[in-house]
Amino acid sequence: MRTMRWMGLALLGALCGAPALAQPGGPPDVVTRYDETDFPGNDIDDLAGRARSFDDCAQRCMADDRCGAFTYNLNDRNCIPKSSGASAQRNARAMSGVVNRNNYGGGRWSAAGGPPRGVTRYAATDFPGNDIGDMVGRTRSFDDCADRCVSDGRCNAFTYNLNDGNCIPKSGAAGAQRNERADSGTVNRAGGGPRPGVRPPRGEAVTRYDNTDFPGNDLGDMAGWARNYDECARRCLDDDRCAAFTYNLNNRICIPKSAALDRQRNDRADSGVVNRR
Repeated sequence: MRTMRWMGLALLGALCGAPALAQPGGPPDVVTRYDETDFPGNDIDDLAGRARSFDDCAQRCMADDRCGAFTYNLNDRNCIPKSSGASAQRNARAMSGVVNRNNYGGGRWSAAGGPPRGVTRYAATDFPGNDIGDMVGRTRSFDDCADRCVSDGRCNAFTYNLNDGNCIPKSGAAGAQRNERADSGTVNRAGGGPRPGVRPPRGEAVTRYDNTDFPGNDLGDMAGWARNYDECARRCLDDDRCAAFTYNLNNRICIPKSAALDRQRNDRADSGVVNRR
């Protein structure tokens, strides 16, 4: 399943004088977007119909408390709001979203249930290591696993195995690996929110995009070799001109950028957008 797993459309309105990627209305982290993904079932039929774009479909879902998720068909522009995004299937001609109502309406997701406040979900992702062994065990759902982590101050992240329902709370998310049979989450206990592999200074945040390149807008004097994605992220964070970056996994070149105006799939690159709010 190809997903934009680090992203909650928590994108910036304007950075360094240039607009960043658009979010589908509402505050950051309202919608978590999953590219090339379909959420089968749980349709809210009276809300379904054509929409001009993914963003319009997202707005339709957010406007109705029954809606916890949606799928947007790129072929016929059909918008299918859903009571929940309980499962996922790869579909190259569809994009889907999950709505987190904690971030714009208060309370838990209505029909969808949803994770507790302050949890950021990363689909098709495993956080290896840092297990809190005495907390590990089966749960009914990702949301129950999130509740288990939130309820214990030692836990800052977790991985939920979709095959066997195993919940693995963790002391931190020091790195991330793609795993199509696992979803993971990070817990924000202080308002800034940890991100996998990057714990940004000064309360700032990095939204990560795996297998993604942001073409153009390079800050040439900042580009150069970096040991890893995290080091590239910190280079961008340390310079106010930098709004985004792309890290090339082949040659370890870090390319800071003044804006993220577009994105392209690139299996040998990971990118990030910086939120300096």
